[in-house]
Amino acid sequence: MEDPEEETIDLTGPEEVVEEAEYNQDASDEDSLLPQAVVEGGEGHRPLRGTQRPLRRKLWLLTPKCSRDRCCFLSAFGITIFIILVTSAAYMHSTFASSCPYGFLLDTSQRVSVKKDPVTASGEIFPWDDVRLPSALVPNSYHIHLHPNLTTFKLTGNVSINVTVAKKTDMVVFHVKELKVTQASVNMSNNDTVPIMKELEYAENEQYCLILGQELSVGQSYTVEVQFSGELKDGLYGFYRSTYTSTNDDGVKEKRVLATTQFEAANARAAFPCFDEPALKATFQLHMVREGRHSTLFNMPKDHTDEYPGGLYMDVFQESVPMSTYLVCFIVSDFQSLQTSTDSDIAVAVHAPEDRIDQAHYALSVAKTVLQYYETFFGVKYPLPKMDLVAIPDFGAGAMENWGLVTYRETAILYNSDESSASDKQWVAIVIAHEFAHQWFGNLVTMKWWNDLWLNEGFASFVEYIGTDKVSPEWKMLDQFVVTDLQTALAADSLSNSHPISVTVGRPEEVEEIFDSISYDKGASILRMLESFLGRETFLQGLTSYLQEHQFGNAATDDLWKALDQAAHAAGKTDMNIKRVMDTWTNQMGYPVVTVTRQNSKLILEQDRFLLMPPSPACGGVVEFTSPYRYEWIIPLTYVTSAFPTGQQTLFLDTRHTTISLDNNSPEWVKFNTNQTGFYRVNYDPENWDALIGLLQENHEALNSADRAGLLDDAFFLVRAGLLGLEKSMELVKYVKKERDYVPIATALGGLGYIAKLLETENDEDLYNNMKLFILELLEETIREVGWEDQGDQLTKFLRSTVLGAACKYGHQQSTQQAQALFNSWMRSRKKVSPNLKTVVYTSGVQHGGKAEWDFCWQQYTSATVAAEKRKLLYALANSRDPDLVKKLLRYTLDSTKIRSQDTVRTITYVSQTAVGYKLAWEFVKSNWQTFLDRYGSGSFNMAELAKIPSHRFSTGRQLKEVKAFFQSHDISAAARAARQTMETIQTNIFWLEKNKRKVKTWIKNHFMPPEGGKARSSEI
Repeated sequence: MEDPEEETIDLTGPEEVVEEAEYNQDASDEDSLLPQAVVEGGEGHRPLRGTQRPLRRKLWLLTPKCSRDRCCFLSAFGITIFIILVTSAAYMHSTFASSCPYGFLLDTSQRVSVKKDPVTASGEIFPWDDVRLPSALVPNSYHIHLHPNLTTFKLTGNVSINVTVAKKTDMVVFHVKELKVTQASVNMSNNDTVPIMKELEYAENEQYCLILGQELSVGQSYTVEVQFSGELKDGLYGFYRSTYTSTNDDGVKEKRVLATTQFEAANARAAFPCFDEPALKATFQLHMVREGRHSTLFNMPKDHTDEYPGGLYMDVFQESVPMSTYLVCFIVSDFQSLQTSTDSDIAVAVHAPEDRIDQAHYALSVAKTVLQYYETFFGVKYPLPKMDLVAIPDFGAGAMENWGLVTYRETAILYNSDESSASDKQWVAIVIAHEFAHQWFGNLVTMKWWNDLWLNEGFASFVEYIGTDKVSPEWKMLDQFVVTDLQTALAADSLSNSHPISVTVGRPEEVEEIFDSISYDKGASILRMLESFLGRETFLQGLTSYLQEHQFGNAATDDLWKALDQAAHAAGKTDMNIKRVMDTWTNQMGYPVVTVTRQNSKLILEQDRFLLMPPSPACGGVVEFTSPYRYEWIIPLTYVTSAFPTGQQTLFLDTRHTTISLDNNSPEWVKFNTNQTGFYRVNYDPENWDALIGLLQENHEALNSADRAGLLDDAFFLVRAGLLGLEKSMELVKYVKKERDYVPIATALGGLGYIAKLLETENDEDLYNNMKLFILELLEETIREVGWEDQGDQLTKFLRSTVLGAACKYGHQQSTQQAQALFNSWMRSRKKVSPNLKTVVYTSGVQHGGKAEWDFCWQQYTSATVAAEKRKLLYALANSRDPDLVKKLLRYTLDSTKIRSQDTVRTITYVSQTAVGYKLAWEFVKSNWQTFLDRYGSGSFNMAELAKIPSHRFSTGRQLKEVKAFFQSHDISAAARAARQTMETIQTNIFWLEKNKRKVKTWIKNHFMPPEGGKARSSEI
């Protein structure tokens, strides 16, 4: 599944770049291009109750042998000591809670809890008390009959589930959510009925139990039949309804309704009763009743259609291959389609509303190319006869990999060459490549439980770049990986409240919390690192073996390591132990910073865990995860030196520190993490930093663009962590005057943008203005060279929108005037803006305009039929500098007829990233928290994103206290990790300002002097 917030628009980058929130404003600047990562975690203390019991036992042992007076004395003394200790403990605990800004969010192990019996709504005890289903029954097949009414939004249906008995049992427990069971039966193979003594539902665990009058026989098959009813709600999960407006043949706009599904992680149970766990694979057959004006889609092709009472029709579909319930999908709509087929005769079709189907041609071409390529890449044939791709008007995720029936947001599948930008086009290709990778990695072979979600998402997030590279190699996708995925994951994993890639998931709804940059981007990054030291051929051999061995079944992370280890040994790499290496990257959170110190011809290397802010002992209680490896990693180190700049060296660092020899050669500089393939940061001694700074100033192309970007990103984050002086990062970034490559410039603007943002919110106008002028001076020549003509290759277009966006953001007079002129020409003469300049022009027009410009953009938003265009306009509207207009836009998010529910959180996030709107956005979220909780539910990552709104710009102790008070007094069960992450991020902002604000002022004064003659610098560069 593709996370929706990975697609963020930013003035310092191409208008897309990603939809995956993913993506986090926590550890990275909202002004960067990167999808912002979600960081989570915490480690608790022992329960207080456990620390009291030993003390009680010792006091009791003192009393039996005492005289009466002595006994009384000792008892009184002991009780006194006991009271003192308990009082002290309570005081220390309260002090801890007050000194740690998020002490109230301690892991539950800090609190005493009493296990409650599962009590049903009727007051009876439910006979099963585990969130996981009992293992007594194994489903084999489902026959599903559904009748959704798209006028009344009522749903009726029945499901027949064939099960095999693995253990003796006298009950059948399955999942039901927001459905009413109207009748149930259990039948033997000879059609005899097993008596049902009682039926109970336990809503908290979303389970339904049939208590039987006899035990079921081990090894025998039975059929569980359930009739049910429900509603087609608009909650973006389960089997839900969506509405859209389409223009008919007469040019009249009509409101249309469709019904579609979104089941991952645990919402198939909201569409039909089922055994809703990923390891419980079965086959599925569907009978869907519909009106004549509608058509239906399922994971498998339609077999035939029968007439149905009431003038209706029933579509009967072929039986599926064995698959998990979360991959089942069915859709009822009046969509049109475009069709083709692959060279191996797999039918491929894209479905969309009739007036948007002409935007589906590019997706159809990409789908055919990628599907054909992946069959060769994975070495395993695609096992289904067809592949449908569907554009859904209301969709909570970015896309969903339902087997053979992939659903997408319209921005992720529809492309209009006249309206959409190069980044919109690339996004369509990326998301298709991502979801198609899942057809093998996730669908064909599925994780056993949600703790290995990263195995699905991390892998697809890596392979999407390879698939997209096949579509358009000129886009240099693997170069872009550094700024879009690697740097995003490093930022996300820099907080003490991160989490391991492989993380225990108790309740299925908790999986929503790990649809984040750790599972996606870090997962992709460590697989890229693994492929780098294994080699592409060996890596692919291991993947093919893994898929062939576990196809149509389930697997765990260790199964992948085993297959790759065998492939490595077969390739003669017998010294490798893949599991030993990779466990240090998946079973502990965080990553290392490697400090490199030169001593003549030797290099002293030392690894430590990298953290953005030194952990406070007072806040140690919130750490949820401890490291089984003492925060040490087995690191595949690579490096080059000035003596051998193209001769990459590789070694594995498996200790805290080591020393290596450079063969009696003392180079001018060394650069570690060649091509940025490793998931670690590097710090150098001052002399080596100075040598690298000099190298970039003299000949920056001596290092490739990935290495240049890596140096910049490491330097800015090392400063934030207090491991490098700010002066070094500012001296390093000065070379950017000569930089013309998109990836390093995007990285530099991300680091500088974080500084500028904090200075702006500090209301230090002089210092902020000087910082803006410094940034503009770095970009001066590049602004002139890229110009305003929308031309060039993909990365040139990205560079142009990035640089011009920054120019307008930071007040470059000529750029702002040009953007305003293009906006006014569009507004007054309807002269279209070039697709790749739209975000820059729209946003600048709204920022520097008034109510007329805002109203014009809103009118364009409401009438636009291209989803990518609507997104650009929404971003521009959020950047108004008029507080009243910003408030109006926020109010509109409560009305789904104005802003779709799927776009509400994105809109609020856009507002929260601006200097005018960040406080307004937080006040709005606070006032409407319950409304959003009712709308999105406790299992939605939307609530986590709303909890992160303050992290984008808050940077004072007062603001931290305010955020803490809100979280402490409201239901944040849907966003507890996000709340911890938010408060730690605010702390890192405070920490940076305390350590570096004065240094910025001093550096600018000493190194960014006015030109000769003493004239003040001007933004008119």
